[in-house]
Amino acid sequence: MNIYKKGRILRVSILLISTTLISIVFFLICRNNYHDSFKYNLISRFLSNSKFNIDNPSNEFICQELQQKINNIINPNKSPWSITALDSKGNTLVSINSTFPRIPASNQKLITTAYSLDKLGPNFRLKTTLYHNKYNDIYELIGEGDPDLSPIHIKQFSSSFYEHVMKYREKYSSYQFYLYEENPLHWWPKDWGLVDRKEAYGAPITRLALTSNATNGAVLRPKERLLKLFKNYNSLLGVDTSFSFPRQDRFRRFLQPRTKLKVIYSAPMRALLSLANSESHNFTSEVLLRHASQNWNVEQSSLKLEHWLKNKGIPTKGFVVTDGSGLSRANRVTSYGLAHLLLKMNNHRFSKLYRSSMAIIGVRGTLSGMYVNSELKNRFTGKTGTLTGIRSLTGILDTINGNIFVSIISYNAIEPEKKIESILSEIRIANYCM
Repeated sequence: MNIYKKGRILRVSILLISTTLISIVFFLICRNNYHDSFKYNLISRFLSNSKFNIDNPSNEFICQELQQKINNIINPNKSPWSITALDSKGNTLVSINSTFPRIPASNQKLITTAYSLDKLGPNFRLKTTLYHNKYNDIYELIGEGDPDLSPIHIKQFSSSFYEHVMKYREKYSSYQFYLYEENPLHWWPKDWGLVDRKEAYGAPITRLALTSNATNGAVLRPKERLLKLFKNYNSLLGVDTSFSFPRQDRFRRFLQPRTKLKVIYSAPMRALLSLANSESHNFTSEVLLRHASQNWNVEQSSLKLEHWLKNKGIPTKGFVVTDGSGLSRANRVTSYGLAHLLLKMNNHRFSKLYRSSMAIIGVRGTLSGMYVNSELKNRFTGKTGTLTGIRSLTGILDTINGNIFVSIISYNAIEPEKKIESILSEIRIANYCM
């Protein structure tokens, strides 16, 4: 082989390797790390120069006059914004960077609660149950993550335990108690930061969670707290008890007959949904995700949620689900997908229950203090989302032309609160294309 051929092969090899490396780097930026401003702008420029239209992915009709007014509000730079507005027929009225994947923050809860309501139904309640295992005379407590489980309930379980063991006092001098809990590896999504895990909003997701494992901050050792409380109550009753924490999966392995001694039920689904959406309670959202998917491994439950979205016909291109609450910064959604989710749920058999769980501008929940003195008060029902640099708002806007389904997500935008108010106000009064 002569020198010319060797040089040609070398140049082709270098070109192929370089192209491959550039593709890999670009994929990693898109998939995991694009929350940095530079990366956002880089990907935006790439998409805007490609044949894929991030403003109008399906070449749908867009109300150009309204679109221009929204552009004027967010100018001079629209790259930090993703905005979608749909009418009740599914027509796209506004579409700005609508298929650009962004971090949703707590807007993620709208997805989780829709999934949970569809899978579990309106009559679902969480249970915490005390059993007596007749075969080995072991008392067993198993929970489902009731966010309102309290020390008072533990006292009630202890009293029920005492009433039952009194029948066996002559036979035994000590009693064994199993408190079933989930594998600690499942207590937090992997990408929840260590700082967040110490805060009340990042408390561990467990089955036996007193006050949702939070007081002024997260209760990082929930089993020890529960055990201490039980020991105190049983000691006052004069019952000698030994405790252990078998893993949840061991409960099903015992086929011996059990007797239910006491069951405490959570608030109904209506209240659980409201706690998740209106009050933006992370713990409740995570528990609902696990029960809807029938899996306490959040990675597997997130995959089931993604499959549900696709099966429901929600546009999920760019979606990445990593938790149920939106605390993870690895979540990715599009304003286009979120608006279509609300439109789909508006026609769901439980649509009224779903909508009633959301906050209302100037009236209820996390939106109660927003835009109180504006014409938007009591005219927008939805969900806020806030993380460092992230501001999102998705919901249903009551306009002179009926319901409009709106999703707005911004990253490092200037004066996002003021501009979101202006955007909603403009959409509310628009009648150019409706």
